[in-house]
Amino acid sequence: MIISHQWNFTFIKGVKVAGTSVEMALSSICGAQDIVTPITPVDEIARLKMGQGARNYSPHPAAEQAHLERLRRLDASPLNHLWPWLARRRLRKTRIPAGTFYNHMGLAEVIAAYGPLPADYTVFCIERCPYRKVISWANMHLSLKKYRGGGEMKADPAALPDFLDRHLEGRGFTDVLNIGKYKLPDGRLGVQTILRYENIQADFAALKEKLGLPADLTLPHAKKGLMSNNLDLHQVLAPRHIARINELFHEEFTAFGYAMLEPG
Repeated sequence: MIISHQWNFTFIKGVKVAGTSVEMALSSICGAQDIVTPITPVDEIARLKMGQGARNYSPHPAAEQAHLERLRRLDASPLNHLWPWLARRRLRKTRIPAGTFYNHMGLAEVIAAYGPLPADYTVFCIERCPYRKVISWANMHLSLKKYRGGGEMKADPAALPDFLDRHLEGRGFTDVLNIGKYKLPDGRLGVQTILRYENIQADFAALKEKLGLPADLTLPHAKKGLMSNNLDLHQVLAPRHIARINELFHEEFTAFGYAMLEPG
């Protein structure tokens, strides 16, 4: 999540929509007083190499800076070459400081913590087809431990259906139900601009022009993994998975204009 006073925008970050890539790019040009929430340590290290890290998300600037310095030391440690397994373990165990603002914070929560956003600020998000989000979510959980230690976020596609079955009736799928994050306290959608994952480069270019951002600002490819948009949905999702996603994400299908599949 970012509130940028320098560029007059608020970015509400959904789950499994390429939000980290956009957040890393935007935070590299944000001002010293902007609010930029922390991300997974392995991604925070990559963001630091782009120029700037998380800031102003807590009432304790010293704790924010200490966290970033700890990550810089971990990244520069000779253990990365001598004992890579130990370096990966230390990275996985790095704790992110708690703050007033946090990653994936919803718009209503932001307003409750910050107050009313300036009327001229553009509030935007990124969205993605719900079926693709659920597959990406499953891939993330199957490979998250490896990724937090510096490996790839890439699971075996053959393991996906069984994982989805184990979470079919629980609340797991709703981890990527983002629409609530984009609502104002009164329940209305509060985002004026929605970038599409499927068209992210062109939509990001249009956003840059709208906000007056540097033309040469480019998106890194954070959390590169299974690339679920390249998978045949019917080879991964059984009718029971499709029916469950249709039920849980009906509001998102309608609000964001994605077509629903027939379960049969």
